[in-house]
Amino acid sequence: MRIFCDGATIDVVEFYKRRGFAELPPTPTMTAFDIRQAADRPANYQVWQGMTPLKDAEAVALTDGMEFSCVPPATY
Repeated sequence: MRIFCDGATIDVVEFYKRRGFAELPPTPTMTAFDIRQAADRPANYQVWQGMTPLKDAEAVALTDGMEFSCVPPATY
């Protein structure tokens, strides 16, 4: 399973393996903080899903191919 953020491909299976999970849960989730960090974006950028801004602690149920964007400060 892969998701995308500003052109970066995030391998969700690998993300979970690095955190000690043997297999992907039935409904994988990531927080906006995790998505931004995995996409190697600055900490002051805000993650958006479509036209919806996400808070750092907000968890999103993931599906294969989801797209996110990171918006720099003073533009959101």
